[in-house]
Amino acid sequence: MSREQVYQLLQERPGAFFSGQELSRRLGISRAAVWKAIDALRRDGYTVEARPGLGYRLTFTPDVLVEREVRRYLPPDVPCPELRCLEDGKYLVLLAVLLTFVTDAGAYFAGVFLGRHRGVTQVSPNKSVEGYIGGFVSGVAFALLYGLVAGEIARVPVDLLSLALCGLFGALATEVGDLAFSFVKRQYGVKDFGHLLPGHGGMLDRFDSMLFCGPVVLFIVQCLPVFEVMG
Repeated sequence: MSREQVYQLLQERPGAFFSGQELSRRLGISRAAVWKAIDALRRDGYTVEARPGLGYRLTFTPDVLVEREVRRYLPPDVPCPELRCLEDGKYLVLLAVLLTFVTDAGAYFAGVFLGRHRGVTQVSPNKSVEGYIGGFVSGVAFALLYGLVAGEIARVPVDLLSLALCGLFGALATEVGDLAFSFVKRQYGVKDFGHLLPGHGGMLDRFDSMLFCGPVVLFIVQCLPVFEVMG
């Protein structure tokens, strides 16, 4: 609990220093507890600057600033609707991003080397049943492996069921997102969304599936947290 108390107090005056004595006095905790809370914040990815004679201050990184701006427009009892705002959120954001890429890669290579039954959709006739299956398998396997590794790094227990669901439905959302944007291109008679990344269909083609996968992963982890919430 001291970690959250210190974090809230450091946010009162952005960029201002708080002495260890002031933090201890205002929070009613020992100086040792203050130091442990600051160490916990640093392990969670926050930059807490310490200067002799001045004390401590929280250096707001862009993602923390985004979180503060989002919370300004929400009632106090409503959680921030972002993966980054959740406990160990930085690992969850990376999970959604990498899950999209791994699912796309798994579907591509499974389709290239194992694809036999093509034309299952008119939207993207070159995609095969084997490719879709390869994407699902890759997504679930990656989500489980990623969760175990991230859990070891963050030193928190992980929920394998939640990870498996993130992998399965995240991969499904990735496939649907790819098909949805392929449908848009077919409707407008274009092959690529742009020319910024030659051979990749444009910048949007690299992130189209993520627009579908991210919200799905957010919904799942809000219902079934991947990481055990630490006090």
